[in-house]
Amino acid sequence: MAPDTTTVQELLGDVAFARKSYADAKAHFERALQIEPVNADAERKLGQVVLVLGQATELRQRVEEVVADPGKRHRFARQPLLAGLLSFLFPGFGQLYNSEYEKGLGVFAGAAVLLMLLLDRLVLSPFATMARAARPEHGHPRRVPVGDQMEGTREALAHYGTLAWLLIALGIAIFLGLWIYSIVDAYRTCQAQAREQDDLGVEV
Repeated sequence: MAPDTTTVQELLGDVAFARKSYADAKAHFERALQIEPVNADAERKLGQVVLVLGQATELRQRVEEVVADPGKRHRFARQPLLAGLLSFLFPGFGQLYNSEYEKGLGVFAGAAVLLMLLLDRLVLSPFATMARAARPEHGHPRRVPVGDQMEGTREALAHYGTLAWLLIALGIAIFLGLWIYSIVDAYRTCQAQAREQDDLGVEV
């Protein structure tokens, strides 16, 4: 009913972008800016399309160079097993190794926060409670034997309620799930990257 409006052209551009028809998306966003030059949303979307098209053009040029000169063909340098091993050491390291920086930092931050909370509830807080109980009201703090420290920590943990233990168990389950996901994802992603680069002969 009103095809030549900014809203319609933006919507058509969004659909074309989702279908990876980047040239059509570029044309629609450009038309939206012609209709309404001061349109930050359309300008941002046009920038995204131009960036994707530029990357695709650069990749095509590199592939053409490899076809013309097979000596420029590159083998994939990263190893899927190493990617999985890095994530085994700590969640997110494998994703960073695969150059998935946003995903890797997100996984790393989530796992680090969970680990710090678990350490606080299972180690630091009980130990601090035991230390306060062992500290005399007056005079210098006395040295607490290791056996008494362990016994005091166990007593502090015994005072946790059912809800606290459920939350701790949930935190452990989430951390383990994130850890396993990071290992499997890093390994499979590196495998996929290796197949794609080896097929094209250039780094993607």
